[in-house]
Amino acid sequence: MWERFSYYGMRAVLAVYVATTFFAHLGAGANAEASLVYGGYTALVYATGIAGGYVADRILGYQRSILLGAIIMASGLFVLLIEDINWFLVGLALIVSGNGLFKPNISTMIGKLYAPGDVRRDSGFTIFYMGINLGAMIAPIITASWIGATWGLKWGFFAAGIGMILSTLFLEVAKKSLGHVGLPEKGKEGWGRFFAVGFGALVLAGIVFFLLSESTILGYLLVGIMVCLILYFIIAGIRSRNKVQLHRYIAMI
Repeated sequence: MWERFSYYGMRAVLAVYVATTFFAHLGAGANAEASLVYGGYTALVYATGIAGGYVADRILGYQRSILLGAIIMASGLFVLLIEDINWFLVGLALIVSGNGLFKPNISTMIGKLYAPGDVRRDSGFTIFYMGINLGAMIAPIITASWIGATWGLKWGFFAAGIGMILSTLFLEVAKKSLGHVGLPEKGKEGWGRFFAVGFGALVLAGIVFFLLSESTILGYLLVGIMVCLILYFIIAGIRSRNKVQLHRYIAMI
């Protein structure tokens, strides 16, 4: 709930804040520039989930991946308070990098709480998605309509950062009830991997910062990724020699 509060809360004020704070001097062009930042951010924030899932599966385990992602995301949200466009993009880059470690792995870890066929699985995910929807519903009201309108839009980012901290604290408190679920594999328990992945996440944030700064390059990159994925799914469907699987890939595209 609180992570989704954080995500949707900052999104509610993002475009307007960027347009009025950094591009107001462009007049009618402010909205276009803000849209490029907003669009680039929202595209990349979902793209990093692939790498985050791999890290959790092969290197860190789900619990530590989620913890690291939460720390990086919270840091990024507070960096957004700095009224400088370069620092603002750094904050967005940190959120993108951290989100890749957090978002895909929290759902997977919940699924691993239940054995295949466990009748409680549906109820567990129902509660999980109720929390997501509740956080998404109240976030814009609090960060934009109340805090942003009363004290300034940038304090909406502050509220989102507090939400991310609360999410991290709740996760740490709930660790005992998770048992062994999401823990690193045997032989991978050391914290050296945690800090190594953290360094890698910062490197990724640097790449994201560059892409957010160069919207034209980012646009070409996203189109290239889309084309490659479409070709991959079509080829994979054909090679599977399974018409049902091929039709599923085509429907997904």
